[in-house]
Amino acid sequence: MRSIHSVLILAKFNQYDSKKYFAARLAEAFQRKGIQTRLELDMDKWQWWSEPSKDFPDFSCSFNRVLSENPERTIWKLAPSPHVSFYLDPIFYYMDDIQNPLSISTCIDHSEYRELLSQGYRNVMLMPHAIERELCAETNQERPYEVSVLGSCYDPEGIRTYWKSLNLPDNIYKVFDAAIERVFSDPKVNFVHATSDAFQNIGLRIDEKMFQKIANLVDQYTRGYDRLALIKSIKKAHVHVFGGTGWTNREVPSQGWGFYLAGLPNVTVHPQIGFAESLEVMKKSKIVLNSAPFFIEGSHERVFAALACGALPITNKNLYWSENFIEGEEIEFYQYSDRSAIEDKVNRYLEDEALRKKVAAAGREKVMKYHTWDNRVELLLQELPPMFERKLQIQK
Repeated sequence: MRSIHSVLILAKFNQYDSKKYFAARLAEAFQRKGIQTRLELDMDKWQWWSEPSKDFPDFSCSFNRVLSENPERTIWKLAPSPHVSFYLDPIFYYMDDIQNPLSISTCIDHSEYRELLSQGYRNVMLMPHAIERELCAETNQERPYEVSVLGSCYDPEGIRTYWKSLNLPDNIYKVFDAAIERVFSDPKVNFVHATSDAFQNIGLRIDEKMFQKIANLVDQYTRGYDRLALIKSIKKAHVHVFGGTGWTNREVPSQGWGFYLAGLPNVTVHPQIGFAESLEVMKKSKIVLNSAPFFIEGSHERVFAALACGALPITNKNLYWSENFIEGEEIEFYQYSDRSAIEDKVNRYLEDEALRKKVAAAGREKVMKYHTWDNRVELLLQELPPMFERKLQIQK
């Protein structure tokens, strides 16, 4: 069995620099295991094919994909050792990579992972988000933010306007609304299957490119709608919102949080901040809201980070959270079907600081036991060697 003694970790810019942050913390966890680690935080400038083979590590990995303008010059083909892509978004967006027999990938959502296995893929493993084991707030940390929201504004009306501008047949327009309603009415169905089922229900087949476009719009819209509804459901507590615009289209200018939340007396909109800065906000927050309807059985770093920072996360309920954390004892949930209950939950925890601290502390204990980058390194060292062997057999 191939052993692992060295690793190259790649990342590059994204909107909040979260991938670079994750890469650095993962590197530290590998180093603690005695594995020689090299970190490249601007992988677009690194020409992997020019690396001498003798200097190449036992494997390389990246957060999301390593792109190449030439499909024949991919890192999977040219690197002398295996490359692993850690995908942080729904695997729907990376199926071209998954279908490459030389690729090795991780996914976040358990339901996606099971589906890939059922389709015969053996080059994928499940790896949830994680946080660093050192992350914590100061003892007796002051928390001036009652409620914080850290995330992009996916402009729901802008997306709908763009959707209507596509000049599609009337029956296809019905698919959009039907898929959105399904996502929010059945938490066990993700946006891809909701879109597929909506097309089947009207007896319509379309080409793969159009399906991907529509499913993507359903994903973006449900993100935007739920985040906005979540914030607006809170009437009393002061909500602090940090984030830029997550959906942009040149044909339809996107509106941000300032537009949608203008005039709400209990909401303060702050400028966009980086991931490292967002952790400082969490340390100063009592409650952190999280909305991630794109995962029906997957984690999100905001929940782990909030708990590590001593804040109480209130997140949309899905199978992953309910199977790994106890509601009301280690975490708090809301459901799409009853967003009106969010206000009462927020007020209850703000009025009972002892309870809020108790639940947050219990959740933090579980995060630090099971969901650090050190935990993920242990998982990778166990799961990757057999996958590397399979890849080498394919290459032969």
